[in-house]
Order: sequence, then C-alpha cells, then structure tokens
Amino acid sequence: QDDNRVMSGQQRYTNNVLYYMNVRRSWYITSHRYKKDSYARVALDRLYLDYKDFFKNAAISGLSQAEYESQILAILEKNTANMSNDELRFYMNEMVIYSLKEAMRDGNNRVKRIR
Repeated sequence: QDDNRVMSGQQRYTNNVLYYMNVRRSWYITSHRYKKDSYARVALDRLYLDYKDFFKNAAISGLSQAEYESQILAILEKNTANMSNDELRFYMNEMVIYSLKEAMRDGNNRVKRIR
C-alpha cells in the first residue's frame, strides 16, 4: 500500500522513482536558489518531466530488461548531450542515480505494508 492506495509493484516503483527524483530536483533548486527561468532549473525540470512521461507510460513487462535500461539511459543522454556545465551535468546524473537507488530499497518509509 502506498499513499493509501493498493498498487502493483510497478506502480509503486514508478511512484517511488518519481518521488525521489523530485526530492533531489527540489533540493538542488532550493540549495542553489535557482530562479524559475534559469538555465539550470529549466534543465532539471525538463529531465524530471521526461522521466515522468517515460515511467508513467512504459510498461516493464512489455520491454526486456536491456531495452528498459537503454531507454532510461537514453533520456539522460538526450538531456545532458549538449550540456557545457559539468556541475549541472553531475546534478542531473545524480538525480537519476539517487532516485533509482532509493526506489529499489525495501525499507522505504513511504510504503505501508499490508498485513
């Protein structure tokens, strides 16, 4: 059970990835005081929205593990390909890595176990 709804494993994973990605994105925006139209904020928001579209529309069961992995990496590559700011590229990479790692943890405190 997640957010007071019963969900499948894939739905839970999708929710958790996007939740943690947003946590990291918000932390970078707040800690650096990025303005709404700043280059960095726009880049972080675009990356988050691309992943949100992907995770909400991609069905893991329909893709092989390798295809799923390559699509996740392709989104990151597309968003960082022409990035000249190394620090921002690092933040974008870290945003993705952090969210995927945290979403896969079993001890996620946002999830209430059904007994």
